[in-house]
This record gives sequence, structure tokens and C-alpha cells, in this order.
Amino acid sequence: MKKSLILWLFIASFGFIGEILAQGGGTKGSVSGGTKTNTYQSSNELLTTLGVTTAQGMYITYAAIGTLADAYSKGAYEKDFAIQMIGEYVALTNTVHKQLQKLLDSKTLDAADTKFIKDVLLTYGYLESEAGAYKSYMETDDYQYVTKYSENREKAWAKISELLGFKK
Repeated sequence: MKKSLILWLFIASFGFIGEILAQGGGTKGSVSGGTKTNTYQSSNELLTTLGVTTAQGMYITYAAIGTLADAYSKGAYEKDFAIQMIGEYVALTNTVHKQLQKLLDSKTLDAADTKFIKDVLLTYGYLESEAGAYKSYMETDDYQYVTKYSENREKAWAKISELLGFKK
């Protein structure tokens, strides 16, 4: 089965290139600006950039939300500062989510790349819900939001681990 170029580059950026090379890689054309007009090399550069930044974005967003929650729970951050920071995480994550949805809606990706972006969107949804729940907890001191935070955190990590090829 042919691997999606985005997935191939995404995994390669985390040191798993040998496994993917053994299985093959590639894409069914090139994409840029909503049209299939660029060369394979241009498409490769675009998809490489998307894969690497997506990997970094999901992983660092997950880490940042958890670090902020831990710091707040230990009293290292003032409430107002922590609420502002997590609000910024939510806003930035939402912006990435919207842009990836636009890419998906453009229908410029092949089937494998489309599935990959759908999985990334699901992951960003969990990250948004995780951060939003913790923000609600900080604002209300209602512990039900910690439960929602934890549930979404587990879902986000499971999906990130799957997409990055981490062993269970």
C-alpha cells in the first residue's frame, strides 16, 4: 500500500524514515494554491513543511497545555496570567484548526493525505477541548472541568502517539 507523502514526511521528521522508505512513499500529484500545477519537487517542499510543522504544532501544543496546567495547580502561575495564556493557546490552536480545515475543503490532497489531515483535525479538536476545559476550571474552580480536561488530554495523546508512530 502506498503511504501518503504527508504522513511519510511527518513520520520521517521524527526519525522513522527507514520504516517508511521500506514501505514506499509518494503522492498523486502536486498541490499549491488550490491547483495541481506545480512540480513534484514543489509539492514535496510544501508537504514536507506541512508535515514538520504539524508534528511540531501538535506535540508542543500538547506539552504547553499540560505544563501550564501543572504550573497553575502548583501555584507557580497567577490565575489571571494562566487564564490569559491558556486563552492564547486556545485561540492559536483554533486558528490552525481552521486553516487545516480550509486545506481539506480545497480538495487538493489525495485520499491518503486527506485522511491524515482529518486525523490531525480530530487531534486539534481534542487539544482545543482540553485547553478550553482547563480554562473553564481556572475561571470557575468547578472540578468537573478537570475531568473534561483529563479526558480530552488522554484522547489527544492517544491520537498524537498514533500519528507520530510512538509505540504503545
